[in-house]
Amino acid sequence: MNTGPVYIDYQLPLQKAILTRLEAVGIKELDDTTVVPIIDYRSENCPFPYVQIGEARVVDDFSTKCNAGQELSAQIDVWSRYQGFKEAHHIAGQVLKAITQDALDLSEFKIIEVGHEIDNGSSIREDDGETVRRMVRIRFKLQDTETIQ
Repeated sequence: MNTGPVYIDYQLPLQKAILTRLEAVGIKELDDTTVVPIIDYRSENCPFPYVQIGEARVVDDFSTKCNAGQELSAQIDVWSRYQGFKEAHHIAGQVLKAITQDALDLSEFKIIEVGHEIDNGSSIREDDGETVRRMVRIRFKLQDTETIQ
């Protein structure tokens, strides 16, 4: 019999839920009609702008012998070649709203809390001088519904 904490990997289900939500909402370019591609991996022919599901990392694991739970930070990157940051900010605002406005579909997990992180490196111009990246980091506290008493 295992007497240690219960551990569950929440990263893949969270990534799937984010991808499904963003695709369902249809994130738009500045013209508010053209839908931006939502990707996990960028191929050579992927047009700008696009939204890329980035890394997820465990910030805190609050699992116990009876309950599995983690706090994760998920990064979503907006990539643009529009002159300036306007397009990247426009798209990032839609991403943040889409993820935080309604609960994600994570049927096997309970979302305890959702919050967003802002850091000093949220918007950067890449070394090529053309490409802008806007990073959106969202925190999720998740708990396995099977272990909730």
